[in-house]
Amino acid sequence: MKKLRKKRLSALLCLVLTLVFLMGCGAKTETEVSTEGLMDLVVEYTEEDLDSSWDPENAVTIALSGDQGKISGDGAVIDGKDILISQEGTYVVSGTWEGGQIRIEADEKDKVHLVLNGVQLSNSDGPAIYSVTNDKVILTLAEGSINSIKDGSAYTLAEGEDEPDAAVFSKSDLTINGSGNLTVTANYKNGIASKDDLVITGGTLMVTALNDAVKGKDSIAIKDGIFTITALEGDGLQASNSDDAEKGWISIDGGTFTIQAKDDGLQAESLLQANSGSLAVTSSGDALHSNTNMKIAGAKVTIAAGDDALHADASLLVEKGTLKITDSYEGLEAGTITVAGGTIDLTAKDDGFNAAGGNDSSSLAEEAPSKDSFAEQGDYFIKISGGNINVNANGDGIDSNGSIYISGGTLQVNGPTGNGNGALDYDKICEVTGGTLLIAGSSGMAQMPSKDSSQVSVGIYYTTLQKAGTSASLTDETGKTILSFTPEKDYQFVLFSSGDLKTGATYNLLSGDTELTELTVSETITKISQDGTAVTGNTGGMGGKQQDKPAGTEGEPPQGITGGTGERPELPAGVTEGERPEPPEGGTGGDRPEPPAGGMAPPSKTSEAAVE
Repeated sequence: MKKLRKKRLSALLCLVLTLVFLMGCGAKTETEVSTEGLMDLVVEYTEEDLDSSWDPENAVTIALSGDQGKISGDGAVIDGKDILISQEGTYVVSGTWEGGQIRIEADEKDKVHLVLNGVQLSNSDGPAIYSVTNDKVILTLAEGSINSIKDGSAYTLAEGEDEPDAAVFSKSDLTINGSGNLTVTANYKNGIASKDDLVITGGTLMVTALNDAVKGKDSIAIKDGIFTITALEGDGLQASNSDDAEKGWISIDGGTFTIQAKDDGLQAESLLQANSGSLAVTSSGDALHSNTNMKIAGAKVTIAAGDDALHADASLLVEKGTLKITDSYEGLEAGTITVAGGTIDLTAKDDGFNAAGGNDSSSLAEEAPSKDSFAEQGDYFIKISGGNINVNANGDGIDSNGSIYISGGTLQVNGPTGNGNGALDYDKICEVTGGTLLIAGSSGMAQMPSKDSSQVSVGIYYTTLQKAGTSASLTDETGKTILSFTPEKDYQFVLFSSGDLKTGATYNLLSGDTELTELTVSETITKISQDGTAVTGNTGGMGGKQQDKPAGTEGEPPQGITGGTGERPELPAGVTEGERPEPPEGGTGGDRPEPPAGGMAPPSKTSEAAVE
């Protein structure tokens, strides 16, 4: 169907991520990242990132007490209210420091290992830890230590400057490791920020920030740790480099996350991938957002979102893992959506899956939380080749402003009750060659798969309203149940598709325990009314046209079926509405796509870059 809500397109180049970090002689000292295609970014964490040990005999100790401190060793001095570190080495800090900061100004080739071993740092007019010049800072949370960092609500900055802007701020690469605890309270803007790459391989971190909680401009790579993240006005995790197509990515490779954000839970420019770990995200904006691509490849993610649960402007790929979406405006939204495996259980106030957005005529669309952008590529599609998917949507269940390809997996849809939406909605083709489809919803906008599908599909158009909890079943001539579905909402249309359905076979249609009619599958796409009468009309394409309705159901929606309320959907508890700027002008379109082999937009080039 055609939509009312405008979703303008921004032009985005296809992204090929092949990142290789520079390595020194001997052991690896920089995080190494390599890719072999659009969505295959692999992070190799170095010994330096993982090793939280230190040699006490060669370390500089810094013991703090209020505004006094004692330093044992070379490379650090007390400079007024600041503790100044000026050369490479290991520095072990303990005690309390008030009204100043640990400031690192070393040679650009120096690596500084800063160990927090029971530290309470507070600075009222700037960062509590500020890395100005060096090659890299390794911040270790000592085993068993409890550390806290707090800044003030106003910074004293040089004229014309807007940085530093975080309680822990590094202009160079920053790694956080160890097993201790760190609490960061950021009253000015951001919590932990690196202007380059941010790597976290361990520790228990609680970060509360007025704006963004954790930022790595070029990238964020997280291997392990326990995270409680609160972003009062911004994003939970953010990689913001939009100038370099090979930067601005986030890779979650482990860890346990509890994230609450007024804007997006996680926000990346080029690629957001969740390969492992457990994430619980509550957001007023999108829970997971990428301005280009996104991949779910093994993580367990629980989401309550005021806007989209997962949004990617270009391509979204779910390979494996678990997505439990308890609340969202739209569930999965991207230019192209590919599901090859995993488990998805989602609830959406509007569409469950939405490829490329478009003009949204769902009842909630005028009050949509944001205007989204999509890559200007034209070949929009939803491709499902595996996985277990359960959709409960008030708008369209599965909606593509291009095409749909289903070759495997199990898809169960509890679609809309209002006739202004459809459980299955597409503009071009819906090709079903495999998998199991159990789809229910209203009949006014109901679409069947395309006639060139190779797998049998049977659509039932009911002349009377079927109540929620009433099973719809097909049994064979022996009484054996072939397919059965018990929708969670009232319905007047059911679509069955499975390799177990055969052309020429005869089946019985049951509503609960009541046999309604006998039907014979005469062709691949078979449509009947509940009394066995054939239903004629278009089987799909251009979902905006009302079609495929059995006799007696034209005109007003059947009794008991209503549309949306027109009211703004409620946001998850504890969060408030965030705003997002209007995206640039653009458009949709394109020729009919061929079924993609891999499910993703093809890369335009292969590149290799060294990232400092």
